Amino acid sequence: MRKEPRFEKSSDRVREKETLRILLEGKDLTYKQLDNFAPVDAEIIDNKTMEIVSHKEIRSPSFCYL
Repeated sequence: MRKEPRFEKSSDRVREKETLRILLEGKDLTYKQLDNFAPVDAEIIDNKTMEIVSHKEIRSPSFCYL
């Protein structure tokens, strides 16, 4: 299988990071944002066991306010 980079802008990655922060707020979980060749955006990690508990593909819309 050939790996191809995803076509994301740096602003998309920043939005993903903010979405993950909000999603995991108040939970005993953390995340690791993966590189551009990964099939998903992030791994969710349990802070107690330090094991990966989930993989996440983040879809967060970009809004333009006038």
